[in-house]
Amino acid sequence: MKLFTRVFLILLLTALVPALGTSLWLIRSNTAVRENARLLHQQVTLLFADIVESAAGEMNRVLGFVEDLERAGAGNSQLEFRVLQRAVASHPALALVSLFDASGHETNRMADPQLFAQDFQVESVAQPLLAQARATGRVSLGVVELREAVPVLPLVYPLSDGRVVYAQYSFKTLWRRVRNQQVGPSGHLLLLDASGRPLPNLAADFPGNDWPGFPPASEEASGWADRIATPRGTCVGAYAPAPSLGWRVLSLQPRAEALALSDRLLGEVAIFLLVLATVVALATFWVTGRLTKPLRALIEGARRASRNEFDR
Repeated sequence: MKLFTRVFLILLLTALVPALGTSLWLIRSNTAVRENARLLHQQVTLLFADIVESAAGEMNRVLGFVEDLERAGAGNSQLEFRVLQRAVASHPALALVSLFDASGHETNRMADPQLFAQDFQVESVAQPLLAQARATGRVSLGVVELREAVPVLPLVYPLSDGRVVYAQYSFKTLWRRVRNQQVGPSGHLLLLDASGRPLPNLAADFPGNDWPGFPPASEEASGWADRIATPRGTCVGAYAPAPSLGWRVLSLQPRAEALALSDRLLGEVAIFLLVLATVVALATFWVTGRLTKPLRALIEGARRASRNEFDR
């Protein structure tokens, strides 16, 4: 290897190694930024998954009045009415509760007049769930719907004597907590149904009502995704299950916001290294030429002397 090449490489590496070390440290810091964003989203979704599970537990506790209906037995309309009246008075989240006899006719009803008119046809609305509950003998949950902008969950609870309780349970408080929770400056939380579609009255502003949802890419109930396509652009988010209701909690935040420092830092480091390598290479080339020129002359003179050429 020629002297010029050896000196050039030595000087170039001496100049670039500290810069490369600094760049590696910055890249590791960039990885920490991404990891912090992931941990933040996952912690928020896990927290709210627990909150949803607590809301589901409260709903089950509220439905404890069905035991009083079981003890009352069929045919005692006045006692059934008092049980329903006491349940609705004690639990404002019971937006509607209706009792059907074994033949499928409504015998008693209590409802929030602000959400349900007196002529509201419960039987026509409840028939699919009633049929499902009678066929399975188990509690059946419907799909969350809006009543005067209040999210209610229809459900059916079959009794042992053939009667069936139909209720619409309000999740107004839970929805308010979810809407008020932000993730970063403009990130939000959503509740998704089993198919990954957002539950109503949560995704109107962000990411938009026309968003098709986010079914998980794998069988895992929880996880993290750093590229979620939405009408508002690419987002990052974490998701966690709320198994009691078959829902999932999803956090969404614009990627440009959540990973702004991360993405920008990688580009800046790459540009910095490119510019630095170019400048160092040119400077090293010039310095190497200045250093090796007299050395080459000295070496050539030594070679002439070894050949007894003393004319120069």
